[in-house]
Amino acid sequence: MNRFRVIVLALVLFHLLFLFTGVLWADGPQMVNYQGKLLESGEIVDGVKAIGYKIFKGSTTAWTQVPHDVSIYSGIFSDQLDLSTGFIPG
Repeated sequence: MNRFRVIVLALVLFHLLFLFTGVLWADGPQMVNYQGKLLESGEIVDGVKAIGYKIFKGSTTAWTQVPHDVSIYSGIFSDQLDLSTGFIPG
């Protein structure tokens, strides 16, 4: 009887492993948080600025995000980059 319980437990654990493996490999949101410090001519920037982003692969542009308004406080800003729009990793 104990051998039967061990086999059943092993099968249950095996199935749970595959269940969680599928969850781990699922596609999630492709948003990246980005923080930075912005200076203009060595001076700290405050206010709202239109900031755009580009990612390069060698000399080729692999991804762009058009400029949009970002709030800046004491030179520090935080933004989210949406990599779901045309970014191809690799």
